Amino acid sequence: MPACLTLLELHHVLQALMNWDDSHLHEFEFRGVLYGDEIAPASPFGGPESRDEADHCLADLKLRKGSRIGYTYDFGDNWELDIAVQATLTPESGRTYPVCVGGQYAPPPEDCGGLWGYGELVGAWLDPDDPEHDWAVEILGEDWDLEDPDVERINKRLKRVQC
Repeated sequence: MPACLTLLELHHVLQALMNWDDSHLHEFEFRGVLYGDEIAPASPFGGPESRDEADHCLADLKLRKGSRIGYTYDFGDNWELDIAVQATLTPESGRTYPVCVGGQYAPPPEDCGGLWGYGELVGAWLDPDDPEHDWAVEILGEDWDLEDPDVERINKRLKRVQC
């Protein structure tokens, strides 16, 4: 991802990566500071301050290899992503960014009940005798593959993200 990406744009990138539809609240956390579209002053009782994600880009955070940014999406399902900087590289000429270079698993669908609900959904999909199997197939698809993040499809979605 380019260093000039704002945290708001990073949110849109994450939505494309996960194939979510941006229908819930979210926030970033970096070094004890929260960033989101809802900003609030620091609490006199010790709560963290909040900053506008649209006003801060990745370069402002002075990220380096090993830096971590927390991202929470959908405070009901409570998806908590830990974004780790693997490397900082010089952009390749002629390459479009952001780009997904790989992944380990298929992303969970929107509104599936968080980590626990996703586990139940996957379990039902894997077990043809589960009473929820047909529902899981309807949600995930007949040819769904847990271990295939479908990088090609992710990159098609990323090309539609306006950064």
